[in-house]
Order: sequence, then C-alpha cells, then structure tokens
Amino acid sequence: MWQTVCNSKNQTGHHGIVPSSSQTHKHSLTLNTLHRLRSDHNRLNAYISRIDMDTDPLCRHGCQDIENANHILTTCEKYTNKYLPIKKFFQDNNLNWCSSNILGLNFTLSKSLQLLIRDQLVQFIFNTKIYLIV
Repeated sequence: MWQTVCNSKNQTGHHGIVPSSSQTHKHSLTLNTLHRLRSDHNRLNAYISRIDMDTDPLCRHGCQDIENANHILTTCEKYTNKYLPIKKFFQDNNLNWCSSNILGLNFTLSKSLQLLIRDQLVQFIFNTKIYLIV
C-alpha cells in the first residue's frame, strides 16, 4: 500500500507535495539555510541548548536575547547595518517587520511579493554570512 502511494506521482510529475517557488532556491546552501531558519532546527544557540545543556541559549554576539531565527533576522545588534536594505523594502511595501514575513511564511502575501522578499533575504544571508552559523 505505502509503496503505491510513494511510487505514484502527482500531475506535475513529482512525488508528494511540491514547495512553492517562494520557498525554494536553486543553490543548495541557500535552500538549506532557508529551511533551517524556517523550521527552527538549526545551529543557533536556542536550538543547540535544547540538545546540549552546556550551551548558553543567548546570542553569541553579546546580545542579551535568545539566539533564534527571529532574533538573528530582526534584532541582533551585529546585523543592524545589514538590515537596512531589507527593512527599507519592508517599509516601502508597508510590511510588518517580523520573521514570519521575512521567511516567507505569511501566505496572505502575494506570490510575487513573497519572491521579492525571498530575494532580499537571500542577499541578507550572503552579505552577513549567517549560513555559517545556521
């Protein structure tokens, strides 16, 4: 029975659910980083401290906040200047500055706007090199 389900393909020729294009990117490093940020299963201190009791969940950059995706993407002092382009984009488009919008998890936004946000996020990821810590 399960082999029939796994071996069957949907109308697009893919097995199972296919993520929308706003959630995918052609480079595997980018895709892995986006997935880790969205799922909150990553190498940030908040997650690692749940596995390793010796790890401090606070930000490695000296902030007194829990180091999670929300903190890294919205309030970490280390990235204050790096937020400026994406924050301006959000202001210009009257978008709420929050991690769910930044990560493309707000499905009430149009697909074209989600793609623009994703492109801004990818630029931020590479400009800050957060892929090294996520």
